Amino acid sequence: MGSSSASELCELKRDVMLLEVEKLLYETEKLKEERDNMRQEKEMLELEHQVLLRERERLEVELAKQNLRGNGASNRPSTSDRGP
Repeated sequence: MGSSSASELCELKRDVMLLEVEKLLYETEKLKEERDNMRQEKEMLELEHQVLLRERERLEVELAKQNLRGNGASNRPSTSDRGP
């Protein structure tokens, strides 16, 4: 009966190892999903950054044109800048 309990112990150890492997595989998949989500978020942020840079350039060009015109309107604060 001693060999029977030894083989049962071996089976239990094997089952525990299999469960640990399954757990590691699950965690690996979760980490891959998280990595993919972070990669997508990074791409979206990079695109948003490019859009903001283009908008900034456009506004700088518009401001330069207004300053070249010298119409004085760009030197006065707008109503939203004056405050209450």
